[in-house]
Amino acid sequence: MEKYFRSLATGGLGISGIENAKGMLHKAARLAGKWSGGIIPNPVALADLPRNAAQSEPVRAPSIEEVQAIIQKAEESGDIRVATIIKVMAATGMRRGEAAALRWSDVLFSQSRVVIDEAAITAMGSIVIKSPKTKASKRVVALDKWTLGSLRHLRAEQETLAQSMGFSLFDEGFVFSYSPDGSVPPHPDSISHAFKKMVNASGASSDIHLHSLRHFQATLIDPLSSERQKQARLGWSTSHMARHYTDPITEEPVKIASEVGRQLYE
Repeated sequence: MEKYFRSLATGGLGISGIENAKGMLHKAARLAGKWSGGIIPNPVALADLPRNAAQSEPVRAPSIEEVQAIIQKAEESGDIRVATIIKVMAATGMRRGEAAALRWSDVLFSQSRVVIDEAAITAMGSIVIKSPKTKASKRVVALDKWTLGSLRHLRAEQETLAQSMGFSLFDEGFVFSYSPDGSVPPHPDSISHAFKKMVNASGASSDIHLHSLRHFQATLIDPLSSERQKQARLGWSTSHMARHYTDPITEEPVKIASEVGRQLYE
């Protein structure tokens, strides 16, 4: 069990995810022991979490060069979904669950905006789509032209794939789905694993995890925006969160998005 928990940490899963996995396995093993009349032991109860997961360490904001190297490796991998999801998360600071729950109807191409109003979570082995963690998490975020172009390219690729298999890609479909019609959201853990694979391939530091992209976004826009705009863009409930993460759509958010894209892609 400890080897399994270490593999989750190595794959980029955070402490809360590992604790949730341990909790579910503990309940299952406890029931197995109960139903066996106490014959089957509970190996989960005595298993320790890996030290680097059990201790909550500060997340470092990666440099722009590190993020660019990760994006480059993702593009070279040939998996357009992985490349695009990394670009979107780096350019917006979107949470993993929010990206997994993003639908094509949420991408407002004509307005260069993306609506974030759902999140994907795992529960009892299934993926559940729910409202984000707080009211402030529901937001509209401006997109730069480069990230928007990547989303257009992904949409075209998915439409071609759907048509070749006799499906239609519907607007309520999930942007990063691997199903032909977009009906099934990607598993949040699969996003973390894919990102960690790109980190390793790029030669970037091993302390960069998927959540690091939120810190990257917060740090990048810190000199560009007010605390209120940063709070709105990243979906924080309080301005205190803006300080914690730093290493309405008006002209300011548009300028912020354009500058983020320029620094990432030019």
